[in-house]
Amino acid sequence: MPGVATWFERFIDADRVLVILANRDYRDVRAYLGYWNGMEAVARDKEPEPIVSIEDIALKSVDKSKWNSFCGKYEHPEDADFIVDEVFLRNDELYAKAIDEDGDEVEFMLYPIGENEFGRKGGMLKLTFSDDCVAYEDLTCKKL
Repeated sequence: MPGVATWFERFIDADRVLVILANRDYRDVRAYLGYWNGMEAVARDKEPEPIVSIEDIALKSVDKSKWNSFCGKYEHPEDADFIVDEVFLRNDELYAKAIDEDGDEVEFMLYPIGENEFGRKGGMLKLTFSDDCVAYEDLTCKKL
């Protein structure tokens, strides 16, 4: 069920048990993993790292002048589980349309995390744009 998660883990070396019951769908994978890692750190008597969201690492003032050159359809291998099919501007923000392993189309906003690097909320995906190409995971795809 979306938003429901249960986790039970024994930390034998720390003589602790961690039980997490969640009934909230997470939107930002980075923040969710930060929470998860923080709970494990507490169970091991360690100081947790601060939770970081995509908004925390996104650049606040960006030069959007090159963003239009990133827009367009991109080639992709037929057998890839997740592909970025198209990049486009909407309301002066950069978005991507991807196709997931089930063949479903997914649209998401791209957050600038570097000059030509972008991340998204729904996963740890990082897109890097260069000379009519986009690279992500272990793929480099040319613009069509």
